[in-house]
Amino acid sequence: MLTPPLPPSELILDHRIHAIPLSEALSCILGGFDEAHDDPMTVAFLNATSIDHGLREDEVSSALADLDLALPDGVSIVLASRILRGQIRFRYSGIDLLKLCLDLEGRTHFFFGSQSATLERIAGRIERDFPHARQVGHFAPPMWPWDPSIDDEVLDHIAEVKPDFLWVGLTAPKQELWLARHRRRIQARVGIAVGYAFDTLAGTRQLAPDWIRRCGLEWFYRLLQDPRRIWRRVVVQSPSFLLKVLATRLRDLSP
Repeated sequence: MLTPPLPPSELILDHRIHAIPLSEALSCILGGFDEAHDDPMTVAFLNATSIDHGLREDEVSSALADLDLALPDGVSIVLASRILRGQIRFRYSGIDLLKLCLDLEGRTHFFFGSQSATLERIAGRIERDFPHARQVGHFAPPMWPWDPSIDDEVLDHIAEVKPDFLWVGLTAPKQELWLARHRRRIQARVGIAVGYAFDTLAGTRQLAPDWIRRCGLEWFYRLLQDPRRIWRRVVVQSPSFLLKVLATRLRDLSP
């Protein structure tokens, strides 16, 4: 949980996003490690998809509002901030924060989500490329059906090792809902929802080259890699999101 002074933030379609660069986000998280709280800090990356779910589902909206840090993810958030005369001019994603945290010396990590094969590949990648990190556990839930006993099982595993970082990769908004529902029972210093980052770290999907990310075209790169998964976000959710933002701006300008 963050303590004052709180980082700057702005509202985009009534959803708060913290307008801080990646380095400051990491400092906020590590600063929270020194505070004693009954529940962990929670962090997620908000984009057009997560906000779209929040606009349509009250429980998702509450889960997003419950986050200690809601970080900007995707060019749609930058465009929305510009339209609304906000200050967000940078974007980053779960994999960026994940790699920074894995480079920290002496911190422990638990991975929850994805599939067993992906988690095994992540373990190998960490052992090879992140010698300072210590992975203390992982858990791959069955894709379907989701039984409440699964939650108890993973929470027991987390409680046994009490990691510094709990990484949750269940895709949005499932991961944000899971963090909000079980926050009081999570025995970790911070729970961070990162979704797609698991596949990227494992190497099962490739991260877009830096020049593509700088141009704000990562969405197109991901669409080429995984069109069945991404097309709705690109064709439906992102344009709809930006139209709603534009309508909000025009309404604010009207006398």
